[in-house]
Amino acid sequence: QDKMEMSASVSSSPNHQPDDSATSIEFQDDDESPRSPMLPQRKHHRSKNHRTHTNHSSEKHAIDPTDDNHEEPEKPRVPSENARKPHHKHSLSIDMKMAEMAGEEDLESGLPKWQVIGFLIRLAVQFHTFGAPAHRVEYNMVEAAAAFGISTVSVAVTPTMMMITFGEPDSPKAFSRVVRCSQTLVQSEKLYLIDQLIDDISARRLDFEDARKRLDEIVAMPPRFPVWAKILAGAVSSGACAPLFFGGAWIEMLVSTLIGLIVIFFDWIGDSHPMFGLISDIFSGIIASVLAVILNSTVGACFGGIVLSGLVWLLPGITLTLAVRELATRNLIAGTTRMFSAFMTSLKLGFGIAIGTALPFWLTTPLKTACDPNMISPWFTIVFFMCVVCGFNVLLDAHFHQWPGMIFVSAIAYAVSDIGALYLP
Repeated sequence: QDKMEMSASVSSSPNHQPDDSATSIEFQDDDESPRSPMLPQRKHHRSKNHRTHTNHSSEKHAIDPTDDNHEEPEKPRVPSENARKPHHKHSLSIDMKMAEMAGEEDLESGLPKWQVIGFLIRLAVQFHTFGAPAHRVEYNMVEAAAAFGISTVSVAVTPTMMMITFGEPDSPKAFSRVVRCSQTLVQSEKLYLIDQLIDDISARRLDFEDARKRLDEIVAMPPRFPVWAKILAGAVSSGACAPLFFGGAWIEMLVSTLIGLIVIFFDWIGDSHPMFGLISDIFSGIIASVLAVILNSTVGACFGGIVLSGLVWLLPGITLTLAVRELATRNLIAGTTRMFSAFMTSLKLGFGIAIGTALPFWLTTPLKTACDPNMISPWFTIVFFMCVVCGFNVLLDAHFHQWPGMIFVSAIAYAVSDIGALYLP
């Protein structure tokens, strides 16, 4: 500072003349580039062997290999790959997210609140995915939450989305979770097991750890029947529907069996390739109607019986049943959405049938929509009925202990339908 003041006083004197030999203090970076006086000055850590240059020359100093005190020039630091990318922990699970929102307080039962909430969300999603209607999901989740000490739970269910709210709406600690969960085909065995699990939780017969372990076991269970068994069951049930419901003969039964085999195969491919699954109904309708038109023109087979029997597995009967139940229990959004979904499935099937009917344009034989009655002995009715019901039980992944009840209910429904068709106008 003294040197700078002395230099400033000399420069300001009237007799001062600029001299090249005058001592000047220069602040330079290591690369000797000039610095603007308006920019903030950086601190430089210089070694003891570093000498300040008094001129602006860019001479390169030779390095003496015998100099022990020589220090290697510092290499520029290149940030590593890990430094460039932020480190994200992949262990941020749903439990940690629940902990952030629900807080770390424990319930009256001594369980961490965020663990119980995470378990309830997963339980509701799996119960809905395996085929439970909206009102059952809402009621059972409230009962299970009360068993763990959570008194206020609100559940809103649609076929493709679920919203669960924990806590009073006016409470600052209340929060909601919106989960995207598409409901696939009904899986009867897993649906039954989860329903039993919720009953055991509500009755306080299971503690938290046992309930969570049991849910993991249910979800990890493989399908009850292999793929080849389901394809065979679909073919048999389609073939038996032709004489049972539409009065078809043996030729209609044989062709419907072939179409049912193709339909179930397409359905299996659609499960593995979702994009194909969106249009598998249309392709199935095209194939069924093309085969039916050809056989109608060549051997006089019944067009209507073949098409409807071959596509019986794709008909939205379960969807319509669930829609009516949800509308009856005042779940209007879920019921209306499911009803419209059934309408769209029927529309896609009809579109495929219309295309397939027009493809064999060279065949001009009128289509035979109704089959000739009593082509097969009525004594085969029980056999055909068992083939249809057992085939559907396999496709629905029902456990064997569920079969008697399903067969009994189906028999009552068929008897009522048959008797009503005979005696009611």
